[in-house]
Amino acid sequence: MLMLVDTRDHRPEPPRRRRTPDIDWRLWMWTVESLGLFVLASSLGGAVAAVCVVMGLITMVKAFDALTGGYGRGLREWRQ
Repeated sequence: MLMLVDTRDHRPEPPRRRRTPDIDWRLWMWTVESLGLFVLASSLGGAVAAVCVVMGLITMVKAFDALTGGYGRGLREWRQ
């Protein structure tokens, strides 16, 4: 007669800690700055508003670059 004995350790696994998300402050800074510049441009007029819009667009590009982590560079990536 053959008897099978389970020799595995049946201890319950400890509960896993939930990892807190890391906040990307640089992304939020660029986002808030671009929104602020667009609000400022809507309340001003003339050349000052145009400068604020251009600066807002530049900060939007910076926010997109921070959001994508540099993956939005296309064929300039070294991995390709």
